[in-house]
Amino acid sequence: MAIIYSDENILFTHTRTLTPNQKGFNLHMHDNFEILCPISGDATFMAEGREYAMPSGCVLLTRPTESHRL
Repeated sequence: MAIIYSDENILFTHTRTLTPNQKGFNLHMHDNFEILCPISGDATFMAEGREYAMPSGCVLLTRPTESHRL
């Protein structure tokens, strides 16, 4: 993961994974919003115990303190 921009209000990162390892995507939560957008390929997103399909180009916004993982 590369931090591309950071200030007191915004943290912008970019990650490119050609062969994702499921162990690297742990359930977590934080005190801020998170925007996720898979650029290519399909993903599954889990939030609060429910799974959702995330096709490429889909944009997802998580709320603060929501447990989630990609």
